[in-house]
Amino acid sequence: MRCDGEVIIVGSGIAAMMSAYLLRKSFHVIMITKSDVFASNSFLAQGGIAAPIAEGDDWQAHTADTWKAGAAHGDETSIEMMTKHAVNMIELLDDLGVSFDREESGGYSLGLEGAHGTRRIVHVNGAETGKAVMRALWKAIKNEITLLDRTCVYRFIKNKDEIIGVETDQGSLFAPVTIVATGGCGQMYSVTSNGKEATGDGIALAYRSGAAISDVEFIQFHPTVYTGNEKEKGLLISEAVRGEGGQLITSAGERLQSLKSRDVVSREIFRQEREGHTVHLDLTGISDFERKFPALYKGFNKSDRRTLKPRVTPGAHFLNGGISVDAWGQTSLSRLYAVGEVACTGVHGANRLASNSLLEGLVFAHQAATHIQQTFQPLTAGLFVERDKAEPRSFKLPTREDLQKKMMRYVGIERHARSLWYMNNWFQPFLDTAHYNGPWPERDMFEQANMTLLASLITRSAAIRTESRGGHFRADYPNGLDKFQQLIIEWQNGAHMKRQRPTIKELSR
Repeated sequence: MRCDGEVIIVGSGIAAMMSAYLLRKSFHVIMITKSDVFASNSFLAQGGIAAPIAEGDDWQAHTADTWKAGAAHGDETSIEMMTKHAVNMIELLDDLGVSFDREESGGYSLGLEGAHGTRRIVHVNGAETGKAVMRALWKAIKNEITLLDRTCVYRFIKNKDEIIGVETDQGSLFAPVTIVATGGCGQMYSVTSNGKEATGDGIALAYRSGAAISDVEFIQFHPTVYTGNEKEKGLLISEAVRGEGGQLITSAGERLQSLKSRDVVSREIFRQEREGHTVHLDLTGISDFERKFPALYKGFNKSDRRTLKPRVTPGAHFLNGGISVDAWGQTSLSRLYAVGEVACTGVHGANRLASNSLLEGLVFAHQAATHIQQTFQPLTAGLFVERDKAEPRSFKLPTREDLQKKMMRYVGIERHARSLWYMNNWFQPFLDTAHYNGPWPERDMFEQANMTLLASLITRSAAIRTESRGGHFRADYPNGLDKFQQLIIEWQNGAHMKRQRPTIKELSR
């Protein structure tokens, strides 16, 4: 059978690039990204990478903080695996030339962020970690892989229960292994820190192909998104700023708890706004803010540069769930792996701990690459390629603006049975188109279908989980319930099931 490469990677964020870096010497790697190679949330990431690297800190403490922030919904064994590998990942990036900020003594300059018990965030130039890491990884791989940028993957090519390639707007590509690393879905909300590419493509592609997805009701809203500059709309103000002394203050002069977990702080700001107050981040207590956080300072409008009290609001930031995977990044479909935000590894539980996202991408890319190297099997001749389902009679989807506004209002920071029932009914006329498995007449329609499909599943999951936990808050069920702890709501082939979370040890092979 024709084979265009050995490993296809869909996406170009940190998990995609680390996968490519680790596999480039052993396989012909093709990386496909629908935009520019640096157009990813990883590139936008500010705060840094959490690692128990300081004297007196250890992986056990990092694990405990991660578990607690995740509202007791995370997989303890997978969390341990991530935190045990954290220092190794920092050392690898150091070797690749990432210039982490350091103290005069030569040690790492470590930041403090919400819900961490100690300083353990390594960073670059205050809040430009993502850019530095992505540039270093790209420099290491660019001459050793094939890049297809500005190429949109519309469909996974399926043979029975395995994925054997991808269909793009430039044609079909076949390979024995496909890794999906397309990131999250923040663009389905009207306020988000995510880039315009974050439209849930990878999760929708996998789901339409029959893969299981889980924990999608757990959306993390970052409490400090800045919208005061049209050119920098959705600029995230890193938690590192609050760790250095930034204080959240309401227009009534009330100080809020600035370093609680993200879900707690976001809900408090939401409630203040509902009561008619605005919330500002007072940066005047940070000496030499412009020097310490130059990119953030540059992103403010003139007035906020002068006062250093920008108004902030919560915005969609991170999807804690995603495509269900095992310890090695394997999905429920053979030959298909998922790494990074697109995957549900269990490490974040119901609410991600600050600066664990880049770390997860690095560690689970390593897991997937290791498994691929150990188990790689070429494609065999005579495979049967599953035919497309019939095209819908007409393509009917909501506008992006309408979807964003409704998701923010009804399936956002606070949820209620009435609003979820309303949204579930609102989605019905669009679901035939949203479930269609390509080919698509245009990219905008494809992205809108992906967001609509995923938004409908988030809404249904939120309705099923009649409790509050982490990034999922039900105003009509404000407390967590023991019966829901470690209970996963998983979707596959149009139906949902509830299951207890297995541990990574049970999944390992």
